[in-house]
Amino acid sequence: MMNFYTSMIFFGVILMLVAMAWVLLDGKRSKNYAGQLEEKSRALEEIIADAEQMIIELNKFSDYVAEQVSQKSDEFEKKLNEFEKKLSSFKELPSESKKEQIPSVSETVQCTSTDGISEEIRERIFPSTSQETADSMMQLKKEEKVVPLGNKYREVLALSQKGYTQTDIAKKLKMGKGEIQLIIEMNR
Repeated sequence: MMNFYTSMIFFGVILMLVAMAWVLLDGKRSKNYAGQLEEKSRALEEIIADAEQMIIELNKFSDYVAEQVSQKSDEFEKKLNEFEKKLSSFKELPSESKKEQIPSVSETVQCTSTDGISEEIRERIFPSTSQETADSMMQLKKEEKVVPLGNKYREVLALSQKGYTQTDIAKKLKMGKGEIQLIIEMNR
């Protein structure tokens, strides 16, 4: 019977050694898991920082685009006013000298297709006869800036008029903040 007890004690010691080895192995695994978790956390923080930087750059770019559009619009209005002044001075000339003094379109407004003005707009602004020009100019004066808008754009303008901030509008409509800024700037 003594052999039985000795073998049981020996078997118990072996089980305890195996259990301790298992605990040590599990401890190493948990340290590896914690290290991997920290690595993933750092990588995720870097991605978020890059995304925030990209958003800042996109907002700056959209501000630049809105500024350029506004600047081109102002330039166009100045050229249009110059044309109106020349047209009114042309109307004041005696009818014989009108033919000699007719300013060409290129003299009146220096516009090319690279300025972003389509041929249709050019035709509306600079029709072939002076009477049509006068009528066209009067109509342009009466019309406001009309930009065809989709439902989301109308909603942006409505929320903006209600006093929502651009960030709140962007979150609510799931649109970019730069796009919201551009829509609001274009419709001022």
